Parts: sequence; C-alpha cells; structure tokens
Amino acid sequence: MALRMMGERDQALGHFRAALSGRPDWPAPMSEIAWILATHTDSRVRDPAEAVRLAERAAELTSRRDALVLDALAAAYAAAGDWDRATTTAETAVVLASARSSALAEDISKRLAFYRRKQPYREAASAAGKTAR
Repeated sequence: MALRMMGERDQALGHFRAALSGRPDWPAPMSEIAWILATHTDSRVRDPAEAVRLAERAAELTSRRDALVLDALAAAYAAAGDWDRATTTAETAVVLASARSSALAEDISKRLAFYRRKQPYREAASAAGKTAR
C-alpha cells in the first residue's frame, strides 16, 4: 500500500497480486489491483476487463458496503466504457464515504464528475500519494 501511495503503482501491483495469490478472496488487494488496472496512465498496463472482474468480486465480498471498493468498481466500469454503472456505483460510494471521511467523499465526487461526462479517470503517478483512496 505504501508503494501505491508513493506513486509506485507498477511495483505495488506486483505486491498486490502476490497478496491475492496467497489469499484469493481478500477484497483489499483485489480492489487495489482493479484501481490500478482501471486508472493507470499507461494503456499497456490498463486492463478494464480484469479491473471489472476483480472489483465486482471485491464488491460482492464486502456486500457492496465499502466505499473504497465501490470507488474502484466505478473506475473499472468507466475504464470499460460502462458510464451508467460507473455513475451509479460512484454515487453509492459517495454516500458510503460521507459517513467515513468527507475528504474521501469529495475525492469520489470529483471522479463521479468525470463519469457523468463519459470520461474515465486516470491517476497520475504524482497524484497517487495525495489520498489513501
């Protein structure tokens, strides 16, 4: 997690995958992998289909009650061009995040604006350390 927060997404991705291989139903690394695969600036790394698959499973495992997981799922849907699902999922994430952190809710709301304009969200490496998404 520290690597991702420092903007070292590529290195973090390997560690998240290793964590998931040791514990296949662990929502946290699923969600983080999905986030990276959905929002990476490098199209060679982005994989919307895998991001959706992983994020949907993480959402299922958390009963769709984890704002961070739903944030990743919304980003994955947007990366795949599914704007309606990206929007409704992000709206739910904002509501859940509001109970936890106004900063997180604000960050998700900013991404929601992208999805409403039918634009995917891309996380610049330098922006990765701004919040613990």
